[in-house]
Amino acid sequence: MTAETTTGIILTKDFNFGNKKEFILPEDLAQRCAYGMLDEIYSGGCIDSTNQSIALLLMALSTGDNVSQIKIGRVTQQSVMMLRNLKKFFNINFKIEECQEDGLYDTDSDDEQENDKNSEQGEDE
Repeated sequence: MTAETTTGIILTKDFNFGNKKEFILPEDLAQRCAYGMLDEIYSGGCIDSTNQSIALLLMALSTGDNVSQIKIGRVTQQSVMMLRNLKKFFNINFKIEECQEDGLYDTDSDDEQENDKNSEQGEDE
């Protein structure tokens, strides 16, 4: 399943029931996949959890003295193992910081606050 955000970011999510022998209705599979996609969207970031480790590997193998930056959601277990392997094999350190400012939800809030201030000033006069 794929989803595209309004900013052009494409997130993916796949889901299966593994090797279970019991019969599973297609509706159950679709519902679990949809919940997984909603979880991907909720966690944020520009890279979905499936592709985090690949993006980290590509960042580590980039040439030159460029510092690479990426915004990911929750760090997955596979990404942690990839970071450990990159440290062991290439002696590359990553600096991980929590994103303080997201900018997804405050696009209109500044305009609304400015309009509220202007309307309050007009009432005081």
